Amino acid sequence: MTQEKERAMDDLIISYFDETISPDELTQLKDWISESSENRAYFKALAKIHKASSIAANIEGFDAKAAFIRISNKYPDLKPTNTNKHFRQIYFTVAKVAAIIIFGFILGYAFDHVIHSSEAVNRDVLSKSEFTVPLGSKSKVLLPDGTEVWLNAGSALNYYSNFGLKRRDVFLSGEGYFKVAKMKKPFIVHAGGLTVKALGTEFNVKAYADESITQAILVHGSIAVDKIASNNEKTRDEKEGVILVPGQQVVYHRPATASAESILAEKLVVCDINPQSAISWKEKCWIIEREELQSLAVKLERKYEIKVVIMSNDLKKFKFTGILKNESIEQVLIALRLSAPIKYKFIKGTVYLSDSK
Repeated sequence: MTQEKERAMDDLIISYFDETISPDELTQLKDWISESSENRAYFKALAKIHKASSIAANIEGFDAKAAFIRISNKYPDLKPTNTNKHFRQIYFTVAKVAAIIIFGFILGYAFDHVIHSSEAVNRDVLSKSEFTVPLGSKSKVLLPDGTEVWLNAGSALNYYSNFGLKRRDVFLSGEGYFKVAKMKKPFIVHAGGLTVKALGTEFNVKAYADESITQAILVHGSIAVDKIASNNEKTRDEKEGVILVPGQQVVYHRPATASAESILAEKLVVCDINPQSAISWKEKCWIIEREELQSLAVKLERKYEIKVVIMSNDLKKFKFTGILKNESIEQVLIALRLSAPIKYKFIKGTVYLSDSK
C-alpha cells in the first residue's frame, strides 16, 4: 500500500470515529477492512484505542512517543513500512491514550459495526445489546463503562454499540436502579416518555409498559429529568425539565396519545420520598410502606410470576406496611390475610383475593 493510500485510510478511520464519514466513504472503509486480516487487526486496535480515549482525556505527564512505540510492539503485525510517516495523521489522536491501553483499558465495539454495516453511523444499523429479566426474578448488569444496574422482574435494558463514544445512552422498559460510573460523558436513561440524565450518581427509574406512570427517584448526586416531546427519542422538551436532589421523586403520567400537545400538557410532579423503601426491591429485604393492595398486587405478580385477581373493589384501597425477606407467595398471602379482611384461593398460578367479611 502506498503512503498516499495509507494516509487516505487513516483519514477515513478518523472520520468514522468522529461520526462524519459519508456512506460512500464507509463502504470504502468496509472494503479495505475486508481485504486482509492485517487491515482488520489494524482497525480493531485503533478502535480499542479510540474507545479508551475518554478515560485518558485528562492524563498528563507521560512520554507520548514512547507510549506509542510500546503499542506498536504490542501489535507487531501492524507495523507499517514507515511508522512515523504512516501514523502522522492519527498520531495526536491516539498517542496520548496509548499508555492507558498498555495497562488494560482496552474497550471497543466499532470493529463489528463497520464490518456489518454499509450506512453512516445511526441507531438503525448499530448493533444492540439487550438484557431482559423474566417475571419472578431480578438481575444485576455491569455496563461497559463500569455502571452497575439492578433490573427488577419483567424489565429490559438495551444500549447500542456507540455507547460511550460521545455519551452513554441506555433504554429501559420496567424498573432499574442505576449506580452510574463517574465520567465526563453524560449517562442518559430513556424510559417511559422521559430522559434521565446523570454524570455520576445513584437513582431508580420505573417505567413499565403496562403502567401509565413513569417515576424517577434520586438517591445520591443529581439528575436532570426531561420529557421526550415526541416519538422521536432525539426530540426533547427542554422547557419542562426538572433537576432532583437526593430524596426526591419525579412522577410523570404518560398521556394516552403521543402527540406533542398531549405530552406538553402533562407536568412533571416532584415530591419528597423515602428512597430506601422505594429501592428495597433490589435487596434481600423488600420494604413496603402504606402501599395500596391494588399496586402491591402488580408487584407481587412480577416478583412471583403469578396472576393476582382482586375480587372486591373495597380491598383495592387497603394499605399495607411490612418487610418481606424472601418469603414464598404462600407466606405473603398468609401475612396479608392476618393484616386485612382478606381470604384467598390459589388456583393454577392465579391468586384470587376476596373480602372475608
